[in-house]
Amino acid sequence: MVKIMKTKDDRIVCGAVKCLWWDHIKNASVRKDSKMPCCPICGALLLEFQNEAEWWQLIDEHDLKVAEDYRGFILWLRGKCYPDAKSAKKDWERSVQSGNN
Repeated sequence: MVKIMKTKDDRIVCGAVKCLWWDHIKNASVRKDSKMPCCPICGALLLEFQNEAEWWQLIDEHDLKVAEDYRGFILWLRGKCYPDAKSAKKDWERSVQSGNN
């Protein structure tokens, strides 16, 4: 179904519909049928950002305007596949409380 991409590309990819996985594009998989980057865990298609600076700028803007400690949540979420923000946030809060973040 999928294979790991091998590239020196600086893009960041993230799930948008079926999962919340995000990381460098080199850590993503690629769908054989469409050649599009996908989550290496569940195979969901991923959105692309040009580089890590663009990614963190958007995260920090959201952190300031909408959700306090959003950056901390996103840092913790890197490389993890969750079907929705609610379940991910629940595990993150448990991790923060136990000191394992």
